[in-house]
Amino acid sequence: MHNNELDSDTILREDPALWPLQLKENEHMKYLNRVYAFFQNQDSNFESSKRMFKNQHRYYSVKYFQKVMNNGEKCDRKWLMFSELPGCVFCYVCKLFSTDYDNVFVKSGFYNWKKAKQTIFGHKNSKEHVQCMIKWIEFIKQNTHVDEYMVSQIKSEFNYWFLLNRIVAVIRSLAERGLAFRGHL
Repeated sequence: MHNNELDSDTILREDPALWPLQLKENEHMKYLNRVYAFFQNQDSNFESSKRMFKNQHRYYSVKYFQKVMNNGEKCDRKWLMFSELPGCVFCYVCKLFSTDYDNVFVKSGFYNWKKAKQTIFGHKNSKEHVQCMIKWIEFIKQNTHVDEYMVSQIKSEFNYWFLLNRIVAVIRSLAERGLAFRGHL
């Protein structure tokens, strides 16, 4: 495990299992300024998550870092972090903002892979997690510069017009050739 020393008072620990249960204000800021992706450990070897359930070994999977919506769209679970030391997952926002120190996603980490889908979903919808997410979003809003917001807006608008131009080009091409829109000849 790597330890990045930031100053003489605080050591930033990459593995969430090594984080103190109650963070001081200066520690909060150091973990928040590193952003979630630094701690997610998506490229980890999940061998340490191996657990035996009845006669079957179960492991954590990288698929839990994403939620697949009913329409097939994939949404990142930016708040989920894998810890290699105990082989379990923690919640980034709850670890930073929660006062419920008995929550398994804060205290010791979750590792019951047989019930992972339901438990992760349940945690995401819990009142405590939602409150922590709101605190995290407020922090991001306070610390995001106007330039970053403008750049994201410009990129979004560019993507919209690029897509619209492509759609218009396809419609023109079909119309010029007298082809049907439904794919029939």
